Amino acid sequence: MSIKKNKSLFLLLVIVLLGAGFIYLPYMMKQIPYEFVTIDTREENFAFYNELIQLFEMFRKTGSLPFYSWSDFLGTNFFVSKMWYIMTDIPMLFCAWFKVYFWDALILTTIFKMILASLSMYLL
Repeated sequence: MSIKKNKSLFLLLVIVLLGAGFIYLPYMMKQIPYEFVTIDTREENFAFYNELIQLFEMFRKTGSLPFYSWSDFLGTNFFVSKMWYIMTDIPMLFCAWFKVYFWDALILTTIFKMILASLSMYLL
């Protein structure tokens, strides 16, 4: 890549991050839930996200692999049946690993998607 292309790519990232900061930073600093498009975000994702955090915590403590959850029914396969909602966003896995507040994790995932979308459109 040329120096000019690197500068414009850096400028694009700065613009996207500044815009996202102005939009989402007040929600993250005050721990206010930010409803995205629908009001059922909590019902769809919150329980699964908390269960994932618990599975990661058990993995850290006991070394048991976080594949099965006995919280729902009779030991269902968590990644197949429950992770449909959060597995579609890989940054949610990292947020769950570090126990990020649920709404902040959704915002960070949205910012990640904004960066990917802007880079994709720029590089096309």
